[in-house]
Amino acid sequence: MLSRAEIEKAMSEGAEAYQSRMKRTNNPYPMFTDQHASWLRGYQNAHFGASLAASARQNILT
Repeated sequence: MLSRAEIEKAMSEGAEAYQSRMKRTNNPYPMFTDQHASWLRGYQNAHFGASLAASARQNILT
């Protein structure tokens, strides 16, 4: 089991990867590990946040 700090580190790395336009398949951690899942969660959270922000901007413009 990962510590909270390890989870946050992997999630931050995943979010940074999304913001750097890396592909989700570039997850550096082995599949089926807690690190892999945490990195992916960070990536997905960043994607969701970006999509939500884009949608909000679109609603303001229309």
